[in-house]
Amino acid sequence: MVNAHDIQTVREQLGLKNQLLSPAELVSLVLNEGYSQQLPGGVTLRRSYIAAEPRIELVNAISLAERLLAVGCFTEIINWQKRVFIPVSDKASAILAAVIEILG
Repeated sequence: MVNAHDIQTVREQLGLKNQLLSPAELVSLVLNEGYSQQLPGGVTLRRSYIAAEPRIELVNAISLAERLLAVGCFTEIINWQKRVFIPVSDKASAILAAVIEILG
């Protein structure tokens, strides 16, 4: 059994260094295991709890907010700071795939 936090290290050791997990795998790991992943462009994908509900957050993505909103993300102002989220729904992996495409 591999701990969620060690998955990327194991992938690198197997020679899969420059490959990301699939969007569906990432969504599942983020929501169920608290896994976080550095995405291209310095954006971090992580689980955050807002009002005791888990959310999929894109940290350091506010400069791309308009493009991310166009593919299904949403923003919310929390403590006077705008934050970007991927909806927790059956469309989350498709939206994440579009986000990764934007990030390059």
